[in-house]
Amino acid sequence: MTLHHSLLDVWVWNGALSRRYTACVGYEWLLAQEDGFHDLVWGWIWRLRILENLKFFLWQLAHECIPSAQFLFSHHMGLDTLCQCCHKTIEDAFHIFFGCDVAVTLW
Repeated sequence: MTLHHSLLDVWVWNGALSRRYTACVGYEWLLAQEDGFHDLVWGWIWRLRILENLKFFLWQLAHECIPSAQFLFSHHMGLDTLCQCCHKTIEDAFHIFFGCDVAVTLW
């Protein structure tokens, strides 16, 4: 490899013909990378005729990213994984909705 010391270093984006990056070009590049699998699996959530916050909640549940104590702890945002309601076990999404004695009485 031959280096040319007289040439300036420049950033080049190979995702567009203009070789210039913009947010629009980056977004189009990301969409082109999709294989359609995620839309087939999770796209039904976004097509439901329900409130947007419920769609987002279902998406979080399906992707196991409900902000439970265990999730927050694993992302260095929490101090403890113990359920703050029953204080018996690790609080994950399953425990919040089905395992916690306090939650089960509410359902």
